[in-house]
Amino acid sequence: MFVNCSVSFGLWFGGVWSPARKAAIIVIVPLKTLIKKPRRIDELDLLRGSYIVTIIIDHLQRWPSPLMFVTGEGRLWASAAQGFFIISGLLIGYIRGYKSREQPLKTVATKLWKRAATLYVWSVLITVIVVGLTKWLPVQDMALIPEYPEASNFWSFVWSVINQSYTSDWIYFLRLYWIMLFVSPAVVWLLRRGKAGLVVILSILMYLVTIKMSEPEAAMQWQILFFIPAVLGYYMEPILDWLREHRVVWRILAGTLITASLVTFCISFYWVHGWTYQFTLKYVDFDSYVQTRQWLDWWFTNDPLGPGRVLLGFLWFGGSLAAVHFMRRWLTRWLGWMLFTFGRASLSAYILQAVVLCLVQPFVPLSLSPYYNFALAIVVLLAVWGLLRVPFLRRILPV
Repeated sequence: MFVNCSVSFGLWFGGVWSPARKAAIIVIVPLKTLIKKPRRIDELDLLRGSYIVTIIIDHLQRWPSPLMFVTGEGRLWASAAQGFFIISGLLIGYIRGYKSREQPLKTVATKLWKRAATLYVWSVLITVIVVGLTKWLPVQDMALIPEYPEASNFWSFVWSVINQSYTSDWIYFLRLYWIMLFVSPAVVWLLRRGKAGLVVILSILMYLVTIKMSEPEAAMQWQILFFIPAVLGYYMEPILDWLREHRVVWRILAGTLITASLVTFCISFYWVHGWTYQFTLKYVDFDSYVQTRQWLDWWFTNDPLGPGRVLLGFLWFGGSLAAVHFMRRWLTRWLGWMLFTFGRASLSAYILQAVVLCLVQPFVPLSLSPYYNFALAIVVLLAVWGLLRVPFLRRILPV
């Protein structure tokens, strides 16, 4: 299309320009189009936007709702939070690793550390806002808001926020993200020297060490969902080129990932929500259900991060990415207005959702109506989407 438009443009001006210039336009402009311009990866933007939508709905915690069959109420064996973190690591490896490989390491490190500092400041600021508003406003149900820090006085609370021993659950991703960004220059340095295998080994070993800890540092666990994807991001273009040359392999791989993700999602939903919604009554008695859950829950726990949850996080990310690839045109047409907005300004949306929830949870009454809860979730999503389009907020918030 771009070639045809360029040729038409040259022909239209043919009456003013000389035939030689007209011929030059016809020949040269199409040649320029052979140079591939870098573009955003729409699939990643759409997927990241869908993760933000899921996180907002789960943070809202208004159930029952038809949306529970999409999000699992945030209680399944893996969640959008893991996928969101995987995408972040993938893009760091691709943008700050692969695409910036010709830049001096000092330049890349400075950008990463500035970004880390920015997110640290926002993590502190939004945590203070969330705690301040939810303590000041009359919250109807304390289960709807994150737990408060264990602080003896105001200054103790301030210090716990500054040293990041406490961060609001609604904004906890920022704490993990700025820590990952702070360490990322060392990972980029290793990747530039062809030590990708060492990065993977160190990441896995660090995670395995935490399994033996009674209260492991969350960043030491979640780093496996960031730095292994960063390695994949560094080699993403060669991987994609290979898959383009082997279409059959790509179709088999994509089909396997999608199928495995759907099957494990249904199994997860069955065991997590089965007794509550009486799915298991036909197949498993209550005692067997409890015993099985006791065994399963350790593998897929969120705090600390269970090994099954890590593996399933990667699987569901791969399946979701493959599904979004095949549904890209449909998603762009019908939901692109929201998913692209959230996906391309994901951290802004993540920050704003915490503030919006502070104003929603105290004032909006609880309901057992699934239609009411569904409508409320849509209103909250639209509110965040609308705030993202405010020019002032777009200037001050990190994207």
